[in-house]
Amino acid sequence: MRDSRKKPVGAAVAVLAAGALALGTAGCSSGTKQAVNQATGAAASAASKASALATAAASAAQSAKSAATSAASAAKSAVASATGKASSAASSAAASASAKVSAEADAAKSKLAGVSGSGNAAAEAAVEAVSTRSAGGRASARLKIDNKQSQAANYAVEVQFLDGSGKQVGTGYALKENVPAGQSQQLVVVSQESLKAPLSAKVAKAQRY
Repeated sequence: MRDSRKKPVGAAVAVLAAGALALGTAGCSSGTKQAVNQATGAAASAASKASALATAAASAAQSAKSAATSAASAAKSAVASATGKASSAASSAAASASAKVSAEADAAKSKLAGVSGSGNAAAEAAVEAVSTRSAGGRASARLKIDNKQSQAANYAVEVQFLDGSGKQVGTGYALKENVPAGQSQQLVVVSQESLKAPLSAKVAKAQRY
């Protein structure tokens, strides 16, 4: 009788234990899935943030590249503009200087037109150097004007350019104004023709007025 009563109780206990084990296993499985889901969500969120950061970095790099390209283009344009302006200014200055020399030469030639001989100041003008490096292939002579008078004076000068054989091959005229009394100043006379070396020059006329 005792054995028959104990068997049902043991069986019941076994069933309860199995049920508890089953419930524990089911609870553990549910917790694991939840943890996996949370980890997967966190990883996806991190990946999304990383992708957004990478996109932002790429956009910033592209913006920087565009800015650098624009800056380089602006700098190139500025250099080209400055070069063009400088070239234009240089051309304008050269043209202005040439026009001034030409006008002074015409004025000097006009003043010397009625002068006979070598003029009243031939002893006060002397050639110091000759060059063929002037613009347009023209020659130039550097003169020293020595005012030996007691008051300031103006000078009109005619220079003859000579080749290696002593033959006259060119002529130049120039003015030098307001040379102080008792002082010397330099004057550059440019030939009216394009000339080649070797050359020499001499003062043909010098008139003080």
